[in-house]
Amino acid sequence: MKYLALFLSLLCSMSPLLAQDVVEEWECVEFVLIIPNWNNILATARIFEDRESGSIDVAGVTHSTHFRVAGFERRWNFGSDNDDSGFGYSLIIKPDGTAGYYDFTSSDTADPDMLLTCREKNTGENSNLNEDMGNDYAETFITDSKTKRQCERAVHREMVSKGIFLDDTLSAPEKIIREKTMIEECIRAVKTHTQ
Repeated sequence: MKYLALFLSLLCSMSPLLAQDVVEEWECVEFVLIIPNWNNILATARIFEDRESGSIDVAGVTHSTHFRVAGFERRWNFGSDNDDSGFGYSLIIKPDGTAGYYDFTSSDTADPDMLLTCREKNTGENSNLNEDMGNDYAETFITDSKTKRQCERAVHREMVSKGIFLDDTLSAPEKIIREKTMIEECIRAVKTHTQ
């Protein structure tokens, strides 16, 4: 009888994961400046049909989450912090597919502990670059101006994530020159890859 009660309790605690259909599924990889490696998925985030819960798979572990849309961003909160007063972790995906993983268990910082690039699994949309690096890759960048915009966004995110804009050892003109150089390198890399 004791085991039956334990089994039923376990089954009830898992029922939200088992009973609901997944309405969105996102794959996330480590953020890189130019081409994400979609063969190395770090996390998979799901939104359930109630749009208030979901799950995140990472390192072979599935975490139950509370889900919400905050502004334009999708946000999964999970795990309790050290004093059980709130969530210990968050994954926030922006509309362009960039994402931040936040660990609030050791501090209440507003800076992400890890930057990721995510895409919706079923459609492949919202990724910064197309997964298929073959013939479809060239179609991703239809014009040079689109390539430049993609590179500008990627370089800006990279500079923000590395704190280059806040670096007091660089003057404003040096920061601008560094940003322009990185954008030019990105454009050259994309053009070389498409030839």
